[in-house]
Amino acid sequence: MSAPVDPTNFLGLSPDERLLEKDMSKLPEAEQRQLPVKSERGTSMVLNAGVALTAASLIGGVVLLVLGVILSLAGHLSLGNALLMAVGGFLVATHWGWVHVAEFIRQGMEGHAGKEVQREMAPWLSAVHPYTRWSVITEVLDDGSIRIVRLQHDPVHTLPGKFSFTSERVKEEAHSGDLPAERIAERAETLRREAALETAEERERWEVAADAYETALLAAGGEAAQTEARRAASAALSERINRNLREPPLVE
Repeated sequence: MSAPVDPTNFLGLSPDERLLEKDMSKLPEAEQRQLPVKSERGTSMVLNAGVALTAASLIGGVVLLVLGVILSLAGHLSLGNALLMAVGGFLVATHWGWVHVAEFIRQGMEGHAGKEVQREMAPWLSAVHPYTRWSVITEVLDDGSIRIVRLQHDPVHTLPGKFSFTSERVKEEAHSGDLPAERIAERAETLRREAALETAEERERWEVAADAYETALLAAGGEAAQTEARRAASAALSERINRNLREPPLVE
């Protein structure tokens, strides 16, 4: 099993918006949230309108172009006939432009919808803090046996000033389907309890470091403020570890 990350390496960072997308699956299931459903009705209408205008421009342009040619051949080339052919040729040449216009509008609508999702999910996202978590899931195998999987969820640096998460299987146990269901459920619950206790310990480590960092950052000034704040956070975390070594916390 990998060691948990050092929380002082993530002080001052904020959650990456990718946690509202594919990276949300890297968090424990209990922390994941259902994202607001984006309505696709408006974008579908825009795309359908673009296709309809493209077809209308092409058909209308061909009709005008052919009509202008026929009238010119039947009589003589007049300003009206030339205008018909010019407008028809323009519509035929530019009919694909409506598709690009519709796509541009669609992208703008999706961008607006994405911002609405970010705004609605902002409280949840800001509450995600960069410390290691553990979770337990179960899977049913082809032979009917049940596999209990322990997952480790570690924060990772992404964009400058941002963090997200990775998820790794760190332990697996396969239990025969012939075993009593209560026995398997009891084992899974034991592992979940252990994961919850270890996660709570890491959350406490993060809170100790974050509190010391914020306090030192407010008190310090100048270019060395962040360095001093990180040193204060590390000192507070070290003191907590030493205190636990002297007085081990009670565990279930």
